[in-house]
Amino acid sequence: NEFKFYDEQDVKDYLVLLQDVPRYLEECLAFTRKQADMGLFMQDFSVESTVSEINKFLNKEGDNALIVSFENKLQNADFETADYFSENRRIVNELIIPAYQHVKDELETLKGKPQLETLSDTSESKAYYEALFAYKAGSSLNPSEMLEKGKNVLVSIVQDYIRLIYEDATISRRYEKVDYGNEDPEVILKRYQEKLLKHFPKGPEVTYTAEYLDPSITNDSTIAYYLIPPYDAITDNVIKINPTATEGDSVTLYTTLAHEGFPGHLYQTTYYYATNPHPIRTLVDNFGYVEGYAMYVQAYANQWALEDDKNLAEFLTLDTEMNYLLQALVDIGVNYEGWGKDGIASFLRDLGFNDSPGLVNSLYEYVVSDPGLLLPYGIGLVEMKELRNYAEQNSKKFNEIEYHQVILESGPMYFDLLKEKVDSSRAPFLYCDADLLEYETENREIKYYL
Repeated sequence: NEFKFYDEQDVKDYLVLLQDVPRYLEECLAFTRKQADMGLFMQDFSVESTVSEINKFLNKEGDNALIVSFENKLQNADFETADYFSENRRIVNELIIPAYQHVKDELETLKGKPQLETLSDTSESKAYYEALFAYKAGSSLNPSEMLEKGKNVLVSIVQDYIRLIYEDATISRRYEKVDYGNEDPEVILKRYQEKLLKHFPKGPEVTYTAEYLDPSITNDSTIAYYLIPPYDAITDNVIKINPTATEGDSVTLYTTLAHEGFPGHLYQTTYYYATNPHPIRTLVDNFGYVEGYAMYVQAYANQWALEDDKNLAEFLTLDTEMNYLLQALVDIGVNYEGWGKDGIASFLRDLGFNDSPGLVNSLYEYVVSDPGLLLPYGIGLVEMKELRNYAEQNSKKFNEIEYHQVILESGPMYFDLLKEKVDSSRAPFLYCDADLLEYETENREIKYYL
């Protein structure tokens, strides 16, 4: 429940909205039934996963997250809250929980209906994936072109990974034992906010909180998330952390806080908002830039935690990049190129990875259940790192802070446009050949300019 309560009227509005959830869910079910009738229903393993998530929600009644979070938010309210607490509990117990039970029952009834196995199955679904890819990745390449490019990048990452193993005989043992500590998330964020100044320009003054989610509303695919603040209230920022995903894993916690906080989403978003962009720019998504940037900067967490062990810092970063890019490429392979499980196994073998049936099945179900989910992370990272390499190679004297300033002030956009921003910045870090600044403007889509 991320609804913000600024005054008593917001509470009233929230309760009206909450009562409308059953109607909304019924409309979603009507659409799902139509999909099933057309032979486009989800596969059974997706139904089972969805039902499992619903059960986690249903198993909590008195301490349901919609009740606990509501009452916690109003603890310090300057108006009487007892009636609101009572009404919220009534809505959750009498309307919301039965509505989700109904969704669960309906999904189980539809299980086994004719299914669209992957988005590669029909010409229409492939066309949809092409549009999804452009939207999610922010790249000017088509899925097939990016698959070939991504394979080459992945091979390079694997080679660097193997090089470190051969050059540093104990790195694998240090990797298994690495521990970044057990600090409070807000303490970690404060330190990152100070350390980033050696690599990035100073951002606006902001406040933030980092909170752990209630286990009843977590899911395995979400480690943490950053709540984008209102355009006119950038000082108030919140990061939510999945406790089950970070418990006992300090590396995941520390790198995730860099990804979501500083110098990641929180810093990037508030920095850009502080440049006073046109309000339309705050409404137009560009996931490739946003997640690609956050993946790119989370490597700094490894550098900062392992200042005396640069090899291990690089090893950990390569390990993360390898996993995200591999899954993004499998997504393209399955949902666009038509790979089955044998195709995934062949892809893994060619790269020297484990191709066990368990891993192959897990990858297949993951990318079929939510096509395009990891494209912004894997492909966005490839594009963001390539742009950094391009800037360094074309620099008389590369300046990291000035480079990042151009990236941050440009804001979320397609990567070909971001490269043009880097070329045309004429910042001291970059030598700009006049030929690089010439580009055609005909047939450019309006979305690029937003």
